[in-house]
Amino acid sequence: MKFNVLIVLGKLLLNGRITEEYAQRVVAVVDYLKRNPWPDLMVFCGGNNGSHLAEACAGAEFLKERVDFPEERIYRETHSRNTLENILKTISYIKENCLKNGLSPEEVMLLVVTQKYHHERIRRIDALIEECSPIKAVEKVGMSYSAIEAKYPYPKTNSPLEKWCTEIYLAADRVSICQLNIAGFVNGKAKKIHLCLSDLLQKECENLAQLISAMPYAKESEKENQRAIEIMRQVSGELGFSMIPVCHGMKNAYGRALDRKETENLAYAGILLRKSIEAIREASDPDRLAF
Repeated sequence: MKFNVLIVLGKLLLNGRITEEYAQRVVAVVDYLKRNPWPDLMVFCGGNNGSHLAEACAGAEFLKERVDFPEERIYRETHSRNTLENILKTISYIKENCLKNGLSPEEVMLLVVTQKYHHERIRRIDALIEECSPIKAVEKVGMSYSAIEAKYPYPKTNSPLEKWCTEIYLAADRVSICQLNIAGFVNGKAKKIHLCLSDLLQKECENLAQLISAMPYAKESEKENQRAIEIMRQVSGELGFSMIPVCHGMKNAYGRALDRKETENLAYAGILLRKSIEAIREASDPDRLAF
């Protein structure tokens, strides 16, 4: 019989509260609990990241408001910086607290809850950078890995503005994930990780900049305007941190200062990122969207 562990990947909080996207991950857990035997362990991942409240704690409280899941079977993992660390710290917790009374790693099934785009990114990393793969980390210790897909909270209408907001949200998330991963992969990690991710960061920044310039200006309802403002402010908040941790992450991994080309690439990505943040903030001005 499998020892099932549900792992809910966190998401940056907005004003100390979980976002719609993070909420949908918890909703997916609630749906799972309705249709399946309850897991032996529930893990919520995510630290503070500038908020007074850790993402893991906010997600767990959101669940407990909806389901009376036993507190002793909830683990709040609050110290990781990326998905790989989420999984590694969860594995460590399971080894220290659950592998007893004859339970073997082969009996442990990790069920990871997040949106489709996030699962796809995990699979892409698994294919390209084996040493950074959460899936390989699970398989290495003899446990099993499976995915539970949460719904997207958007778009709610077919309006051009709503669709644009969806594209912006996903593009910005890809940029922020690249930033966090580059900053997090330090202490002797392979150089190719940073080369791959820094190239990807520049491409994603270019894509985001192009999307910003293509904002549709059509007459929308006041409700849609407000939703567009909410999404863009959230995107702006998620992207609004410095490129400095990215540079430090690369320097630590290489064991040297960045060369001219590497510095220019990151500087270019940083310029695109700042312009994107400024454009998002300008676009989220209520007066500008009051057609």
